[in-house]
Amino acid sequence: PMHTYNADEEKYLAIERTREGLVLSYSPRGGIHIESHPESITKFTLNADTIATIAEQTPLSVHFLEKLIEACTVYYLSFLEINPFI
Repeated sequence: PMHTYNADEEKYLAIERTREGLVLSYSPRGGIHIESHPESITKFTLNADTIATIAEQTPLSVHFLEKLIEACTVYYLSFLEINPFI
């Protein structure tokens, strides 16, 4: 179903598979102009030790992060982007 929201609620979330492992990119400013605000994007290398830290620094829960990592692993995803993430 369609969810009504304000543009200032849009966030950006992406997970990319790199040589170093899965890298999560998060920005509190999402939407179609995310490239206009590269300074707002924070990147984290995902592993068991960093999930709790990411959950503390972003509005993402540990459970949600674990499910995204599981999906990337099970389905061999090389890139997952949610934009806008609301």
